[in-house]
Amino acid sequence: MNIFIFIPWFHPAYKAGGPIQSIANMVELLSKMWKPRPVGKDTRPAGSEQGGLSSRKSEDWQYEFNIFCSNKDIDGTILASVSPDQWVQHNSNTRVWYSSDNQITPIVKKEIRLKKPDLFYIVGLYDWNYNFKPLFHFKEIIKIISVRGMLHPGALSQKTFKKKIYLSAWKLLGWHRKYRFQVSDQTEMAYVKNIFGDLIDISVAGNFPLLHKKMELAEKKAGVLKIVSVCLISPMKNIRLILESLVWSRESGAVGSGQGAVANGQPGVASQESEVESSKLVIGRDEESEVGSLESGAVGSGQSAVGRKQSAMTAKAPDANYELKTANYIEYNIYGPVKDGRYWNDCLELIKKMPANVRVKYHGEIPPASVGDVLAKHHVFVLPSKSENYGHAIIEALSAGLPVITSHGTPWNGLGDAKAGSNVSTDDIIDLVDAIDKFAGMEQEEFEAWSNGAAEYARKAVNVEKTKLAYLEMFGVGG
Repeated sequence: MNIFIFIPWFHPAYKAGGPIQSIANMVELLSKMWKPRPVGKDTRPAGSEQGGLSSRKSEDWQYEFNIFCSNKDIDGTILASVSPDQWVQHNSNTRVWYSSDNQITPIVKKEIRLKKPDLFYIVGLYDWNYNFKPLFHFKEIIKIISVRGMLHPGALSQKTFKKKIYLSAWKLLGWHRKYRFQVSDQTEMAYVKNIFGDLIDISVAGNFPLLHKKMELAEKKAGVLKIVSVCLISPMKNIRLILESLVWSRESGAVGSGQGAVANGQPGVASQESEVESSKLVIGRDEESEVGSLESGAVGSGQSAVGRKQSAMTAKAPDANYELKTANYIEYNIYGPVKDGRYWNDCLELIKKMPANVRVKYHGEIPPASVGDVLAKHHVFVLPSKSENYGHAIIEALSAGLPVITSHGTPWNGLGDAKAGSNVSTDDIIDLVDAIDKFAGMEQEEFEAWSNGAAEYARKAVNVEKTKLAYLEMFGVGG
C-alpha cells in the first residue's frame, strides 16, 4: 500500500511539537511490517537468515510512505541538514520531499502518475499548502484527515472567529461528508461529531509515543523541588498559570521583601551554576536563546505581597489569608520555542514578581534527542494545558518516572489515584499551588513511590501493538 502523507513540518523539524513526533513514530513502527508470504513459504523477511534485510525488495513492504512537507521549521528556520526539492530517504520504506517554496502540486501530480497512491493521509485542517490543497486538487484519491486535536474545545477557543467561519464553510459545502477523519480516542470523536454531526466517517487510531526507560532522577529532599516544562510557549500550554502559582509558593517571610535578583553579581541575569538552594530569585535564559529578554534591575520592585499576586491572574486566586503547608525552595526550568510573543511577554512580567525562594529559568528550544537528559535532572513535569489531543511530552515524562501535574483536558487522567501525578483545574489556581506544594514537601522515599507510579502508569496506558492494529484497520491491509 502506497500512502502519501501531507504535513507542514517533519523531522528534523521539531518545534511544532506532537504531530511531527506522531508521524515520525508511525512511519518508523509501520515500516517494520511486511506483506504476508504465501502459505507454506518462509515468513521471515528474505535475507534475514543471511545477514540482514537489505535483499528485501521495496514491493515487499506492507506500507510505503511518501511525505510532503516544508524544508523549514514552524518558526521559518531552514532545515540545513536536508536537501530541498528532491526525495530524501528517511527509512527503508519512507521518502520525504522537503519543499523550499511549499508549491507541492506539480511534484504531487508527477508522483501520482508514478506511484499511484492508495490514499492521502493529511495531518491537520488549516494549512493552505499541506491540508487544503491536497484535499481539493486531487479529488479521485481517498483522503484521511488527522485532526490532531484541532477540534478540541480548548483549541477552538484560540482564533475563534476565523475557525468558526472556516468550519462553517466546510459544513455548508458538505466537505465533511466527503472524507474520513482520524481521531485519537472516543473523546476526540465526540468533539469532531459536535462540529460536523454524526453522519461522518471516523476512524479511531491513537498516537505512537516515544517512551523512556525509568530514569534515576534528581535526589529529592523535603522542601526542595525541581520542576520542568517542555512545550511550545502559547496560551494553550498555560505556562502563565504555572508562573502565577509559583508566586504563591513562598518561603516564610520571603514574599514582598523587595530583594533583587542576583546571580554572579549581576541583577536579572541567569546563572547556569545557580542551585535551587539559593534564597535569591534567579531569572533569565541561556545565552544562545534568541527569544525573550529581561532588563537588569527589573526584579524586586518592593510591591506588597497581595498587590504583586493579584495583578491580572488568569485563574481564580487564593484569598490573602491562604497559607501553604510547607516553606519550599523551587526551581522551575522552561524549555521550548515561543509561539506567541505577546503571551511570553506577560510571562516575563510574572517572572519578575517571583518571591525570593523561587528560581525560574528559560532555556529556549531543545531538540527531541536532549529531552531525556533534561527530564533526568528534575522531579516533576508540569504542563496544565487547556487541551491536549495527546500530549507527547506528558507521556514521555511519565515513562521516565517523573510524576506529572497537568489539567483534566488531556488523555492522561486519574494520575492522583495511580500515584503518578495530579490533574488540576485550570480555573482555580489553588489546585495547582497545592499540587506543587505536595510534591515539594516529599522526602526521597515517598517521592520514589510516586516516581514508580508514574512509570507504571505510562507502561499500562500505552499499547503499541493495539495502536498498530488500529492503523492497519484504518489504512487497510494489503498492497
